[in-house]
Amino acid sequence: MLRSTFLGYKTATSALKVNQNHMDVTGQNISNINTKGYTRQRLDISSLSFNTSNMKFGSTGVVIGQGVEANGVSQFRDAFLDLRYRIEAAKSGSEYVQLEALSDLESVFDEISMDKLDAQFSDLAAQLHSLTSSPSDPVMEGVVRTSAEILTQMLNDYSRDIETIYKQQLSYLENGAVQKINELTKNIAKLNQQIKESNISDNPALELNDERNMLIDELSCYIDIEVDIEPLNIGGGKTIDELVIRLNGTINELVNRNDSSKITITKPDDEGYYITEILLTNKDDEETKVTDFIKGGQIDGYLKFLNGKGE
Repeated sequence: MLRSTFLGYKTATSALKVNQNHMDVTGQNISNINTKGYTRQRLDISSLSFNTSNMKFGSTGVVIGQGVEANGVSQFRDAFLDLRYRIEAAKSGSEYVQLEALSDLESVFDEISMDKLDAQFSDLAAQLHSLTSSPSDPVMEGVVRTSAEILTQMLNDYSRDIETIYKQQLSYLENGAVQKINELTKNIAKLNQQIKESNISDNPALELNDERNMLIDELSCYIDIEVDIEPLNIGGGKTIDELVIRLNGTINELVNRNDSSKITITKPDDEGYYITEILLTNKDDEETKVTDFIKGGQIDGYLKFLNGKGE
């Protein structure tokens, strides 16, 4: 069987076309070098083979391919590095919150730059020692009483300052971290829907994936998560990937494909005990207490500070 006269030209043309695509992708990468969240892209190519519908009637002799073709554009992204980054981000978020809260406490219990509790205890001990030398001296009794009153007032001031810091951290948790998590999970669920619609139309939606990855990375700073990709059969032997985000090591879902759950916290009980609990409410309004499952992120830092006993 004689080959087509212009088969060589066709092979060369396919190479030119694919290399032009390579240049386009390279230009896209260079132009976005300073774009926040951008993931470097690559052109996926494959050899274009000689095809026959039935090899029984195929040609004999040497079979040579017919050039190269571009199959699509994908991203240079490492799932292991994403996992490691999000684990470390959760650890960093927890430690950051505890550091900030302890810094506030340090400013209250500052025994280095100024005389406070330790100095007042020492003063009271010294006055009591002086009183033992002349226990009937009314002047010394008054001095001891005054020193004790100053110490009592100081302890009351400490108590009020600690209560203020506690309420401040509780407010940061409820109006800061919790609201941010709910906002992020809601936006991730919306992006999941947009990416799904694009994938069904054979559009890889790489820019939307970049935006979603940025939100997931930010979410990992607030709470420890694990990200799973689950296939969805859309018919015709074709599947697309959908994203699910769970609390790390649990089945509790923060994002289930196109739906997001809501995080809330409990209020102090009637007896005034401040045990803060984290509740997860899914799209079916089913509520689950997940406090004990949270092991990282800013939420974990707030819980350790608010519920911890200082061990």
